Amino acid sequence: MAETDVPAQLQDVPSLNDDEIAELVAIARKVEAHYGCPQDIEWAVSRTAPSGENVFLLQSRPETVWAEKDAARGQAPAAVPTARAFDHVFNMLGGKRPSGG
Repeated sequence: MAETDVPAQLQDVPSLNDDEIAELVAIARKVEAHYGCPQDIEWAVSRTAPSGENVFLLQSRPETVWAEKDAARGQAPAAVPTARAFDHVFNMLGGKRPSGG
């Protein structure tokens, strides 16, 4: 890895354009709506994909910093995630596990 200074001509240039910000907001809202609680998301922007198709969700997990502050104030979480992502998706889709042998 090499550490370099940002060239002077790029220091005041935004990293994301307005379309990328709007797409990121839309993705974040969809993920939060799906899981029913605030999410800490990791994302990437492709500089080679067309605009509107260049923002990608890499992973998501429940947000904990603000949730812990809410818990300290006695506020209940919006939803409690399951231990395994598969179980959460399975439950959200109304799946039922087979009973018995």
